[in-house]
Amino acid sequence: PLRFADKATTPLFLSSGTNYSQVHHRNSEKMYKALWRQKKEAYLALYDKESHALEKEENQKDLSCRILIFFEAKLK
Repeated sequence: PLRFADKATTPLFLSSGTNYSQVHHRNSEKMYKALWRQKKEAYLALYDKESHALEKEENQKDLSCRILIFFEAKLK
């Protein structure tokens, strides 16, 4: 995906927990930075000491709010 960041045409929302063992959060960071360098619209939400399924209720609520805000703004 990093090689094709320049071809992105829609806004992208990325999220990850720093303890997610299947996909390292640095991959999300790298994708975000690649899109940013290409002046593409991208958003990144990282959650410290969380896995793929967020366990802390405050992080669950935060991610839900961020996703809703993203969709409300972008799906008009």
